[in-house]
Amino acid sequence: MNIYLARHGTTEWNTAHRLQGLTDIELDKIGVEMARQTGTRLAEMGIRFDRVYSSPLKRVYHTARLLCGMEDTQAEIKPSDHNYGRHECIPLSAPAESILSHPGTTIGQLPYPACHIRTDERLRELCFGEFEGRNVDEMIADPECVFRYFKTAPDRYNEEIGRMRGENVLPESLSDLLGRVTDFVSNVIEPLLHADFEFGLENRSNGSIPTGDTSDQSIGSILICGHGALNRALLMYFKGISDFSQFWGGGLQPNCGITKITCTSTEPLKVSYEVQDECMVLYDPELNKPLL
Repeated sequence: MNIYLARHGTTEWNTAHRLQGLTDIELDKIGVEMARQTGTRLAEMGIRFDRVYSSPLKRVYHTARLLCGMEDTQAEIKPSDHNYGRHECIPLSAPAESILSHPGTTIGQLPYPACHIRTDERLRELCFGEFEGRNVDEMIADPECVFRYFKTAPDRYNEEIGRMRGENVLPESLSDLLGRVTDFVSNVIEPLLHADFEFGLENRSNGSIPTGDTSDQSIGSILICGHGALNRALLMYFKGISDFSQFWGGGLQPNCGITKITCTSTEPLKVSYEVQDECMVLYDPELNKPLL
């Protein structure tokens, strides 16, 4: 199984170097074109997403739609009205075995249609509290502003935000961020991997799939569409990193950049991840601008 981790396209606040966080800013025209071109290129590469998960913020949800080749509209973000039949009321976080226990269900019939975008609050951007809307460069240059540590010393930023607990303004810490992405992956993504493993194991045992052949596993690709800091926290999880001094790793993804992660499960309840491409940019580089 492959996970494609994408960052949203550009917004006017990206261009102005204003910190967004949970502020719900829409894509600008260049951001729309970035996402559209990226979606076209993904289709040309034969990449089809079997599961799509998105932050509920507009800039990300719109990007996810365009990456999936859906119409170019700022569609209202609302719960799906898709009819899942016997799968109705099974939560996305339900263990794979509880889904597969429903009569007649196989891994190829899990209750998620292709390109049906599921939003999840755990995929929202890091909350920056009172820093949101302010100019990033100005805050970095301010010796009294805690945000000055965010890019150059993220471990120090995490500690300083932790000390602000109990004050009027409570930006989210990087520890908080890592906690909620860990919860998302372990309760939403990994059950799908475990189900794939059990499906392959069962079919190999009865001779349906030759040993070592995983080509019939039905969940091939997952798209997770998120934000700059959010995606770095996800990559920390996938790489097994807990040291926040390494938070920025290979750097901030460009807007609409995509990182590919290969996931394998070779034994029950054990998953390994390999980050294959730190970042792919599939749109015309002339669209790129200075980024936050």
